[in-house]
Amino acid sequence: MMNFNLFLAADSAINHIMLTFGGAMFFGVMFILLAHKLRVSAIVILLVGGITLGNIGTFIGIPELNVIRPNVLGDGLRTIIGLAVGIILFEGGMTLNVKGFKEASKEIRNILFRGVLVTWLLSALLIWLLMDYSFLFSLLAASLIIVTGPTVIGPLLKRIGVKKKIHHILHWEGVLIDAIGVFVALLCFKMIQVESDSGYAIALWELLKRIAIGIAMGGAAGGILLAVLHRKWVDEENLNIFMLSAAVAIFTISDLMIHESGLLSVTIAGFIVGLKDLPEVKKLKVYKAELIELLIGLLFVLLAARLDMASFHKIGFKGFILVLAVMFIVRPANIFISTVGSKLNIKEKLFLSWIGPRGIVAASMASLFALDLSGLGLPSSDNAWFLETFTYSVIMGTVIFQGFTAKWVGGLLGVLEPEPRGWMIVGANRFGRDVARYIRKQGFPVVLVDTNIHEIALAKRAGLVALEENAMNIDFEDHPELYGIGNVIALTENSNLNALLCNHFKQEDNEMRLFKWVDPSSEIAKDKDRPGKNIWSVVTGSQLRSYNSAETKDRLSTVALSEVDEREFEHILLNVQNNHIHPEFIPSNKQQDEAEVLLFSHEQVGFKLNCREHWVKATEQSELQGIYRKMLTLLKSDYPNLNIDEIQKRLMEQDRNYSSYVGYGVALPHLHIHGLDESVVMVTRVCGPLKDSHVGEDVDLMFMVLSPESSPKAHLKSISEISKFIMDEDNRNGLLKSKRSEDMLQVFFPHK
Repeated sequence: MMNFNLFLAADSAINHIMLTFGGAMFFGVMFILLAHKLRVSAIVILLVGGITLGNIGTFIGIPELNVIRPNVLGDGLRTIIGLAVGIILFEGGMTLNVKGFKEASKEIRNILFRGVLVTWLLSALLIWLLMDYSFLFSLLAASLIIVTGPTVIGPLLKRIGVKKKIHHILHWEGVLIDAIGVFVALLCFKMIQVESDSGYAIALWELLKRIAIGIAMGGAAGGILLAVLHRKWVDEENLNIFMLSAAVAIFTISDLMIHESGLLSVTIAGFIVGLKDLPEVKKLKVYKAELIELLIGLLFVLLAARLDMASFHKIGFKGFILVLAVMFIVRPANIFISTVGSKLNIKEKLFLSWIGPRGIVAASMASLFALDLSGLGLPSSDNAWFLETFTYSVIMGTVIFQGFTAKWVGGLLGVLEPEPRGWMIVGANRFGRDVARYIRKQGFPVVLVDTNIHEIALAKRAGLVALEENAMNIDFEDHPELYGIGNVIALTENSNLNALLCNHFKQEDNEMRLFKWVDPSSEIAKDKDRPGKNIWSVVTGSQLRSYNSAETKDRLSTVALSEVDEREFEHILLNVQNNHIHPEFIPSNKQQDEAEVLLFSHEQVGFKLNCREHWVKATEQSELQGIYRKMLTLLKSDYPNLNIDEIQKRLMEQDRNYSSYVGYGVALPHLHIHGLDESVVMVTRVCGPLKDSHVGEDVDLMFMVLSPESSPKAHLKSISEISKFIMDEDNRNGLLKSKRSEDMLQVFFPHK
């Protein structure tokens, strides 16, 4: 019986572990999705949700009903926290952009050194004065709030749209300061353990060893991973899981060499991998970003569920004052001391002072050190609860207060970018380059994106900003050139790809204005519900391809609105109204006649040959001989000396010897004959299948070329011009849609 009870107890423990881990992962993702839906910081929802799931039974007096019980994980919780934070920092290192660092390198360096010391020491002083803890313990508690959260900063910056330099300062601070904060906290923890002068020296030496091992291990591992990527030793389909396992391995090996060095190793390794602009790295970043959200959700739910709500009551009003002091005294002191001698103006410094949200690394470290300290049996162990309570109070205060007020404060201080005016054109083809020239001429930022290195080179040679990238995988954080982009035109020759691009960018940023060109004759043009507005239906697929290959004299021209005929309004592709570019023309009384528009001038491939209007006919005739007779009879009215019986006989004989069918439903019978002094061309639209023809039943159009014996050059030129005419898809489709002679004339003589 005892064995059976032991089995039940073991089974119950396993169930609790499964429920806690599985529940934290599931609810973590659900809370993040809910936050995205509500457009609020995910940490707010995660904290509230985690606390609720971990204390729901306690609230109603039945603790056994708590859904998430992190304590059942035992030492496994430490492992989960360490590995998850390591992967988060590896991804964070990959997102660091050297170009962004160069734009604000002085400020970033100062915040990482001066700022860290100011935040650490000033926060410790406040804790010591307000809470009456030992100064050494106060230093440990203060070290946990040194870090700002990259997982909080990133979405916040993306949502509010600050100026580029401020963006780079906050982003770099958020990623790099994590590793620094962890090492400072570790130093403080070791000093608490030893609490003697000789012990302090040992603790400092241990810290220096961890930094050295972390840098060496991270540098070596990053170099090896780069070699693996560059030489393609791992198949593309297995690359994501390989890099994930590599990040875990780097963290584990470094931590086994010397405890707590793994976080610095993975950060440096990620930075080295992200430093190289390899296509494989760009795909990795997409995968890692999704994984990071999963890990953040898991961690925050687990850690928030550990919180004892009574501890927040215990910290009392002093805790509230302490959080306010961290936000409104410590953070401003950090920024103003760090930016002495900087070119940042007072408003930019005030905004940086306002923004310092803490995130998952602060929460994780607070929980880990609280767990470790409570088990040491030192005088400070009784205060271990304060580490978590204080840190989470700062997280909640900064995330909620600063997160919800950041846009308002930024607008008040004038540090937000105005409504994004920049344009990204996907497709650096000739058409895209000409569109980009117009946008740049109007004073708007524009960036071309394409995977074709030749087109990118042509764009750069023309002085345009161009990126050789796959737009489906592009990360805006990696390219300062894309900062301030609020409009996208998908302008490749592939209509389906353009639709996919708009769908992708819609999911990435719901605020972005999306436009796409699609071939007006394609099925996708009929679907109006897809993301991205369909534009420029006057440009057909054949015209776009011909334009890009320079096989046509069509052109895009910048002209004054006053020079545009009303009949050409539909050919206006871009125009400026109210300081905005519009990819369509909307007549307005406020428009200035001098305003420049981008006009698509389509040169119809005309019939520059001897073809008279009454030689262009549609026929229901189904016999080839009858069609020839009808065409020749029309010609004889202009050339009465022609022997049409002889010409008809020769045409039929020629048709029996070889087919005059040339493709696209077109037949091209042609002869040198007597009785003409110039080359002539006649056209017939065959409205039914031919019954007695060696040409075949598929003939829809027939061009007949007759030339004098003395004019072989004119004869060949006529055939060449006809070929050029029928190769134009618009002309060909126009004729095939014609059922009457009058409709055909509109194709051949559109201006008459």
